[in-house]
Amino acid sequence: MLRWIAAHTGRFALVEFDDVEVASVWEPAWFRDCLARVERGLREYDADRDLVGAGFILPVILGKFGTTAPTNYELAVDGWVALLRESGFAEITTRRLADYWWRPAYLLEAVTAAG
Repeated sequence: MLRWIAAHTGRFALVEFDDVEVASVWEPAWFRDCLARVERGLREYDADRDLVGAGFILPVILGKFGTTAPTNYELAVDGWVALLRESGFAEITTRRLADYWWRPAYLLEAVTAAG
């Protein structure tokens, strides 16, 4: 998809959380950190906590423990930069936008040679 986008536009913007890559989601330190972040995040949603938890947060978290092909793809910012380069974008900049309970959010701006 990114190759197609690079072939059809001069500029592309992506906002993503800087998801830390881990060797194993069963690593105790990562698991404890994940649980703490989920608990902190769910507290932000007050009356909508159950809806957001069951409809969004839980599927994303459980996807990390799945044995089938993932339905969502979270990458570290460096991973996105590599994919954008491989897809034909020549200039890629990143800028931290906000600290969020899940991970810091970044804006990635990618420009093709024609852009």
